[in-house]
Amino acid sequence: MNRIGSLDWQRGLLAFSIMAYHLTGWELRQLDASSLLGRLGIYGVSMFFVLSGLSIALVYNRYIQGLKSSLKFLVRRVFRIWPLLWLAIAFATGSAMLAGRPPYWWSILVNLTTAFGFVDPAAYMNVGAWSIGNEMVYYALTPLIILAYNRRRVAGNFVTLAATFVGAWFSSEVLTPDRLNTLVFGGFAFVALAIAVVGVAGVLAFSVSGRTREFGIRLAVGSQPRHLVRGVIAEGAAMAGIGIAAGAIGGFALARLAAGYFQDLKMPGPTPVIGSAMVLLAAAVIASMLPATRAARVDVMQALRSD
Repeated sequence: MNRIGSLDWQRGLLAFSIMAYHLTGWELRQLDASSLLGRLGIYGVSMFFVLSGLSIALVYNRYIQGLKSSLKFLVRRVFRIWPLLWLAIAFATGSAMLAGRPPYWWSILVNLTTAFGFVDPAAYMNVGAWSIGNEMVYYALTPLIILAYNRRRVAGNFVTLAATFVGAWFSSEVLTPDRLNTLVFGGFAFVALAIAVVGVAGVLAFSVSGRTREFGIRLAVGSQPRHLVRGVIAEGAAMAGIGIAAGAIGGFALARLAAGYFQDLKMPGPTPVIGSAMVLLAAAVIASMLPATRAARVDVMQALRSD
């Protein structure tokens, strides 16, 4: 990956104009957007993003070819930002606590993960960090757009237009407090459920692969395939049941502990708890289907010959 010197020089000059605008506004006098430095600052921010996007697209066009290279790109870009940002957040949090205005835990979380760019662009804690939120959204979309363009130009145009429309809809319709909370916590719940499903399926698949000989012997002595299927699914359900019980106990304990610090915290009723447990249990059973089917299809002779 070779840098493009001319674009880097232009980005540097634009960054200098932005810095001059902010430094003058902070140290000397508040500048109007219509002033010379104000216009340079606005132009600098806009063109900095445009040139940065162009530079990244040209540099990484041949590098991003699949999931592995996309993840490497994301990790590299994210960890160029997070360490220094975490220090700034720690300083801002400490200053606010010393002033008797501790920030809300949700604000700290979305800033540490830079998720505010996706869910609440106005929730940044440090001055000027709004641009980091925009940057993270761009980094998340870049691999998808580049992969689409590398496959076919029409596909890239479609992804770009789709991202534009989603961004317009998100900014105009979704970013209200009630919808935002529903969207964010629903997204976290979906990710947690996906991790649980993948975890159960992975553990059972590993267990089934290590018990091939056992399943072969059981089939040879007359056990029916459906019995093996039931056994594997029962293992998955038991695994999920233990996890649900442990999570419920831990969640209840943490909620009681948090209630001492947050007066408005309310415990959920039995309906959402039971409903969540049933969803997790059903997801675990579904995740067990593939390993269970694999166990039922074990070839008896091959299993008996295996070590």
